[in-house]
Amino acid sequence: MRALLESDSPVFDENEMVFGKIGPGESKTYDLVVKVPSSSYTRTDTIKGTVLSQRVQKGPSAPTAEMMLNIEGKSRPLFAYTYQTIDDVKGNRDGQVQRGEQVRTLVTVKNIGAGRALHTEAVLRNGTGQEGILISAGRFDAKELGPGETKTFSFVYEVGPAFRGDEYQLELGVVDTTLGESVTDKIRVKVAAAGPTPEAASGVVTIARADAPLREAATDGALVVARATKGATFKVTGKMGAFTRVEIENGRTAFVGTADVGPGAAASHPQWRPEWQVTPPVLTVTAPTVVAGETAHLKVKAVDDRLVRDAYIRVWNRDAKVPMKKVFYLSNRPTGDRTKLDFEADVPLWPGSNMVQVFARESNEVQSLQTVVVLKRAGGLAAGSAGAAETPPARPPATTH
Repeated sequence: MRALLESDSPVFDENEMVFGKIGPGESKTYDLVVKVPSSSYTRTDTIKGTVLSQRVQKGPSAPTAEMMLNIEGKSRPLFAYTYQTIDDVKGNRDGQVQRGEQVRTLVTVKNIGAGRALHTEAVLRNGTGQEGILISAGRFDAKELGPGETKTFSFVYEVGPAFRGDEYQLELGVVDTTLGESVTDKIRVKVAAAGPTPEAASGVVTIARADAPLREAATDGALVVARATKGATFKVTGKMGAFTRVEIENGRTAFVGTADVGPGAAASHPQWRPEWQVTPPVLTVTAPTVVAGETAHLKVKAVDDRLVRDAYIRVWNRDAKVPMKKVFYLSNRPTGDRTKLDFEADVPLWPGSNMVQVFARESNEVQSLQTVVVLKRAGGLAAGSAGAAETPPARPPATTH
């Protein structure tokens, strides 16, 4: 005797439970151990067991057994990051990139999500068709990154004489290779003409204004990489024009306007906060795991520190052979607070398990994704497994991972 399992979930589908011979009046129990991947989403699956016999031609008469099982998915991480190009490997240390310099792009990643990243990987790639940009240190691995924690990576590359353009593009990606969560962006860097080297200087300065910008280079339009607290003191490492170069942490410098600083005593621990260049929208999606109707009702909230440009929803059903379909789109209102976007949507479903992906975008590159899996039950829910059409109130025991 054996039982063959059938389910929309590949974790349980086609597993076999072999009981062997069962004599009259006997019973046997079989324990099946199934490993649920760490990347699994929260979902409810129907598992059917069909009893078969290989020794009896027609086999015994037995009804198909059925149960519903909940998998509780891990909370997902969400990555924000800030970056700064520093020309201190082989350069004049003016914060700009000139041909022939070997520089590093310092990237600090922060987990702003609710879940722990299990294996964080950061990759810097050269843009297409850019001969002369030679990356020598472009991939870094990190261990777990908990909510609110940060990790810094230092990518090293050279702008060789073969590069002829005035601007180049680097593609930066941060991904949790275990859970599949990621964020990407394209960093555009201008190539500056050869210029003077900052003059040597030393001493200590005190920040004279609140949130004084700390810039990548000694120009007013340079990228702001951090903001200093009023009264904070920094060690001076050089001067250039109307800017003072200060050390904001060990091995890292930035430029502050000389008009924003005054004389200082002994340097204390510098006080500053990073300026996050990339912060994907934070998504909250409320959705049922089981429905009996034709649609699932979703409630979505998206919040960003800069902009939530738009949102859209896609649905995919493997067993119904439905390809990935965009079923909903909403552009944010042109007026009012565009850092938020709240909406509700009725999403069409097909029989079986439907993967529903909700996207919120700040730009084409910077976006957030939350995935929910909704089971559409044909002919209503099994007795005792659920009450209302869209919410199973008496949830069976969940598998938590």
